[in-house]
Amino acid sequence: MVVGICALLQSVGGTIDAVVSTTFSEVLHTIEAPTVFVGDLEDARQFFDKADMVISNFHAERILHSYPNTALVLRGFPNYEELGNPLKNDQLYEGSTYFLFEIANHLRKVKYAE
Repeated sequence: MVVGICALLQSVGGTIDAVVSTTFSEVLHTIEAPTVFVGDLEDARQFFDKADMVISNFHAERILHSYPNTALVLRGFPNYEELGNPLKNDQLYEGSTYFLFEIANHLRKVKYAE
């Protein structure tokens, strides 16, 4: 999932500064980012200061309260925040388009809140 999200965001000009995965896989080597590592959200916290956005599961929400200018897009499990989350489709053209609009809307909220 993380590889696909990174590829999609980069294909439209997005910049990925850091990627954290909970498990190792050889496919992580295909991600074009300065920092890709295996760890957890506490390990990734060092990158949140400069981040415009974090894409993570619900567990990132408690950490991001300390970073009010960083948007959170929920993906993965668990997601206790959003109703209907299991029905989201990020696949193929239609799903990718919805995902990119969701990203853009979250970034606009953070930008206008500043």
